[in-house]
Amino acid sequence: MTQAADHQQGAEGSDEAAERAAAAVRRLGHALAGHQVPDDVLLRLADVVGALAAEVEAGGPRDGHAAMAVGGRLAEFKRTGRWPGPVADGSAIDFDRRSVVGGHLNPFAMGARYERRGDEVRCLVTLGLAFEGPPGRAHGGVVAALIDETMGALMPVLGLMAFTGRLAIDLLAAAPLGVELEFRAWLASREGRRLHVGCEGTAAGVVFTRAEGIFVEQDPARILTAMGG
Repeated sequence: MTQAADHQQGAEGSDEAAERAAAAVRRLGHALAGHQVPDDVLLRLADVVGALAAEVEAGGPRDGHAAMAVGGRLAEFKRTGRWPGPVADGSAIDFDRRSVVGGHLNPFAMGARYERRGDEVRCLVTLGLAFEGPPGRAHGGVVAALIDETMGALMPVLGLMAFTGRLAIDLLAAAPLGVELEFRAWLASREGRRLHVGCEGTAAGVVFTRAEGIFVEQDPARILTAMGG
Protein backbone atom coordinates (compact mmCIF):
# COMPACT_ATOMS: atom_id res chain seq x y z
CA MET A 1 0.00 0.00 0.00
CA THR A 2 1.56 3.24 -1.13
CA GLN A 3 1.05 6.38 0.88
CA ALA A 4 2.68 9.75 1.45
CA ALA A 5 5.03 9.42 4.38
CA ASP A 6 7.18 11.34 6.79
CA HIS A 7 9.53 14.26 6.44
CA GLN A 8 10.68 14.08 10.03
CA GLN A 9 14.18 14.58 11.27
CA GLY A 10 14.44 11.53 13.52
CA ALA A 11 15.39 11.82 17.16
CA GLU A 12 18.19 9.36 16.51
CA GLY A 13 20.07 11.73 14.23
CA SER A 14 19.81 14.38 11.56
CA ASP A 15 18.42 13.77 8.09
CA GLU A 16 21.81 14.76 6.65
CA ALA A 17 23.63 12.07 8.63
CA ALA A 18 20.94 9.49 7.86
CA GLU A 19 21.11 10.33 4.16
CA ARG A 20 24.89 9.90 4.07
CA ALA A 21 24.66 6.56 5.88
CA ALA A 22 21.89 5.32 3.59
CA ALA A 23 23.86 6.35 0.50
CA ALA A 24 26.94 4.49 1.75
CA VAL A 25 24.91 1.32 2.36
CA ARG A 26 23.35 1.56 -1.11
CA ARG A 27 26.78 1.95 -2.68
CA LEU A 28 28.00 -1.11 -0.81
CA GLY A 29 24.97 -3.13 -1.89
CA HIS A 30 25.46 -2.34 -5.58
CA ALA A 31 29.19 -3.02 -5.25
CA LEU A 32 28.54 -6.47 -3.76
CA ALA A 33 25.92 -7.23 -6.43
CA GLY A 34 28.15 -6.20 -9.31
CA HIS A 35 31.71 -7.23 -8.45
CA GLN A 36 33.76 -10.31 -7.72
CA VAL A 37 35.00 -9.99 -4.14
CA PRO A 38 37.71 -12.16 -2.50
CA ASP A 39 36.85 -14.05 0.65
CA ASP A 40 39.15 -12.04 2.91
CA VAL A 41 37.37 -8.81 1.96
CA LEU A 42 33.95 -10.41 2.41
CA LEU A 43 34.86 -11.74 5.85
CA ARG A 44 36.29 -8.40 6.93
CA LEU A 45 33.17 -6.72 5.61
CA ALA A 46 30.98 -9.10 7.60
CA ASP A 47 32.86 -8.30 10.81
CA VAL A 48 32.81 -4.52 10.35
CA VAL A 49 29.21 -4.30 9.18
CA GLY A 50 28.06 -6.74 11.86
CA ALA A 51 29.63 -4.64 14.59
CA LEU A 52 28.07 -1.44 13.22
CA ALA A 53 24.69 -3.13 12.88
CA ALA A 54 24.81 -4.03 16.56
CA GLU A 55 25.41 -0.36 17.44
CA VAL A 56 22.50 0.72 15.25
CA GLU A 57 20.20 -1.89 16.78
CA ALA A 58 21.02 -0.58 20.25
CA GLY A 59 19.00 2.55 19.48
CA GLY A 60 15.26 2.71 20.08
CA PRO A 61 12.92 1.70 17.25
CA ARG A 62 11.59 4.38 14.92
CA ASP A 63 7.85 5.04 15.23
CA GLY A 64 6.63 5.26 11.65
CA HIS A 65 3.14 6.45 12.61
CA ALA A 66 4.49 9.22 14.80
CA ALA A 67 6.93 10.28 12.08
CA MET A 68 4.18 10.42 9.48
CA ALA A 69 1.99 12.54 11.75
CA VAL A 70 4.63 15.22 12.34
CA GLY A 71 6.07 15.58 8.83
CA GLY A 72 4.87 16.20 5.30
CA ARG A 73 1.36 16.77 4.00
CA LEU A 74 -0.40 14.96 6.85
CA ALA A 75 1.41 17.16 9.36
CA GLU A 76 0.29 20.25 7.47
CA PHE A 77 -3.29 18.99 7.60
CA LYS A 78 -2.95 18.42 11.35
CA ARG A 79 -1.64 21.96 11.80
CA THR A 80 -4.09 23.81 9.55
CA GLY A 81 -7.14 21.56 9.27
CA ARG A 82 -6.85 21.68 5.46
CA TRP A 83 -5.28 19.12 3.16
CA PRO A 84 -2.52 20.78 1.10
CA GLY A 85 -3.42 21.78 -2.42
CA PRO A 86 -1.68 20.47 -5.55
CA VAL A 87 2.07 21.00 -5.80
CA ALA A 88 3.19 23.63 -8.30
CA ASP A 89 3.81 22.62 -11.89
CA GLY A 90 7.50 21.89 -12.50
CA SER A 91 8.30 21.37 -8.84
CA ALA A 92 9.98 18.32 -7.33
CA ILE A 93 7.82 16.02 -5.20
CA ASP A 94 9.46 14.73 -2.03
CA PHE A 95 6.96 11.90 -1.78
CA ASP A 96 8.39 9.68 0.95
CA ARG A 97 11.90 10.11 2.36
CA ARG A 98 11.96 6.57 3.77
CA SER A 99 10.40 4.74 0.83
CA VAL A 100 12.16 1.70 -0.61
CA VAL A 101 11.56 3.21 -4.05
CA GLY A 102 12.43 6.90 -3.85
CA GLY A 103 13.42 7.51 -0.24
CA HIS A 104 16.87 9.04 0.12
CA LEU A 105 16.87 8.05 3.81
CA ASN A 106 16.26 4.38 2.96
CA PRO A 107 19.43 2.29 2.46
CA PHE A 108 17.60 -0.02 0.04
CA ALA A 109 15.99 2.70 -2.08
CA MET A 110 16.05 2.63 -5.87
CA GLY A 111 16.77 6.35 -6.20
CA ALA A 112 13.54 7.40 -7.94
CA ARG A 113 12.91 11.16 -8.29
CA TYR A 114 9.51 12.75 -8.93
CA GLU A 115 8.29 16.05 -10.38
CA ARG A 116 5.04 17.51 -11.59
CA ARG A 117 4.72 18.00 -15.35
CA GLY A 118 1.36 19.60 -16.15
CA ASP A 119 -1.37 17.26 -14.94
CA GLU A 120 1.06 14.32 -14.72
CA VAL A 121 3.84 13.18 -12.46
CA ARG A 122 7.19 12.15 -13.95
CA CYS A 123 9.59 9.72 -12.30
CA LEU A 124 13.23 9.42 -13.33
CA VAL A 125 15.43 6.59 -12.08
CA THR A 126 18.60 4.73 -13.06
CA LEU A 127 18.70 1.25 -11.58
CA GLY A 128 21.89 -0.40 -10.38
CA LEU A 129 22.91 -4.04 -10.22
CA ALA A 130 21.26 -4.67 -6.86
CA PHE A 131 17.92 -4.56 -8.72
CA GLU A 132 18.87 -7.01 -11.48
CA GLY A 133 16.55 -9.80 -12.53
CA PRO A 134 17.67 -11.38 -15.83
CA PRO A 135 21.22 -10.29 -16.74
CA GLY A 136 21.31 -6.58 -17.54
CA ARG A 137 17.60 -6.14 -16.85
CA ALA A 138 15.59 -4.90 -13.91
CA HIS A 139 13.59 -7.40 -11.88
CA GLY A 140 9.90 -7.28 -12.78
CA GLY A 141 8.94 -6.69 -9.16
CA VAL A 142 11.19 -3.62 -9.11
CA VAL A 143 9.36 -2.24 -12.15
CA ALA A 144 6.03 -2.89 -10.40
CA ALA A 145 7.19 -1.02 -7.30
CA LEU A 146 8.28 1.94 -9.43
CA ILE A 147 4.89 2.01 -11.13
CA ASP A 148 3.06 1.85 -7.80
CA GLU A 149 5.01 4.73 -6.29
CA THR A 150 4.88 6.85 -9.44
CA MET A 151 1.10 6.53 -9.30
CA GLY A 152 1.20 7.35 -5.61
CA ALA A 153 3.31 10.43 -6.31
CA LEU A 154 0.49 11.64 -8.57
CA MET A 155 -1.63 12.30 -5.47
CA PRO A 156 0.24 15.53 -4.51
CA VAL A 157 -0.34 16.69 -8.10
CA LEU A 158 -4.07 16.12 -7.60
CA GLY A 159 -4.08 17.51 -4.07
CA LEU A 160 -5.49 14.25 -2.68
CA MET A 161 -4.62 11.51 -0.22
CA ALA A 162 -5.18 8.03 -1.65
CA PHE A 163 -3.87 4.50 -1.22
CA THR A 164 -3.27 1.77 -3.78
CA GLY A 165 -6.26 -0.49 -4.34
CA ARG A 166 -5.31 -2.39 -7.49
CA LEU A 167 -2.52 -2.58 -10.06
CA ALA A 168 -2.60 -4.17 -13.53
CA ILE A 169 0.77 -4.18 -15.26
CA ASP A 170 1.87 -5.16 -18.77
CA LEU A 171 5.62 -5.77 -19.11
CA LEU A 172 6.22 -5.14 -22.81
CA ALA A 173 10.02 -5.23 -22.96
CA ALA A 174 13.08 -5.37 -20.72
CA ALA A 175 13.80 -2.44 -18.42
CA PRO A 176 17.58 -2.00 -18.73
CA LEU A 177 19.96 -1.35 -15.86
CA GLY A 178 22.30 1.63 -15.90
CA VAL A 179 20.04 3.62 -18.23
CA GLU A 180 17.73 6.41 -17.13
CA LEU A 181 14.13 5.19 -17.04
CA GLU A 182 11.15 7.51 -17.20
CA PHE A 183 7.71 6.75 -15.77
CA ARG A 184 4.67 8.99 -16.26
CA ALA A 185 1.37 8.71 -14.40
CA TRP A 186 -1.91 10.55 -14.91
CA LEU A 187 -5.52 10.49 -13.75
CA ALA A 188 -7.57 8.67 -16.39
CA SER A 189 -10.98 8.91 -14.69
CA ARG A 190 -12.72 9.05 -11.33
CA GLU A 191 -15.69 7.25 -9.81
CA GLY A 192 -16.41 8.65 -6.37
CA ARG A 193 -13.43 7.77 -4.19
CA ARG A 194 -11.97 5.45 -6.83
CA LEU A 195 -9.25 7.08 -8.93
CA HIS A 196 -8.32 5.30 -12.15
CA VAL A 197 -4.66 6.03 -12.87
CA GLY A 198 -2.61 5.28 -15.98
CA CYS A 199 1.16 4.86 -16.14
CA GLU A 200 3.79 4.29 -18.82
CA GLY A 201 7.49 3.51 -18.53
CA THR A 202 10.06 4.26 -21.23
CA ALA A 203 13.81 3.82 -21.76
CA ALA A 204 15.48 5.86 -24.52
CA GLY A 205 12.03 6.54 -25.97
CA VAL A 206 11.00 2.85 -26.06
CA VAL A 207 7.92 1.89 -24.04
CA PHE A 208 8.71 -1.13 -21.85
CA THR A 209 5.67 -1.13 -19.57
CA ARG A 210 2.12 0.16 -19.32
CA ALA A 211 -0.10 -0.08 -16.29
CA GLU A 212 -3.49 0.81 -14.87
CA GLY A 213 -4.21 1.30 -11.20
CA ILE A 214 -7.08 2.08 -8.87
CA PHE A 215 -6.34 4.34 -5.94
CA VAL A 216 -8.89 4.90 -3.18
CA GLU A 217 -9.18 8.42 -1.80
CA GLN A 218 -8.80 8.65 1.97
CA ASP A 219 -10.14 11.04 4.58
CA PRO A 220 -7.01 12.57 6.17
CA ALA A 221 -8.86 13.21 9.45
CA ARG A 222 -9.79 9.54 9.70
CA ILE A 223 -6.25 8.43 8.94
CA LEU A 224 -4.81 10.86 11.50
CA THR A 225 -7.23 9.62 14.14
CA ALA A 226 -6.40 5.99 13.38
CA MET A 227 -2.73 6.83 13.89
CA GLY A 228 -3.42 8.39 17.26
CA GLY A 229 -2.85 11.93 15.99
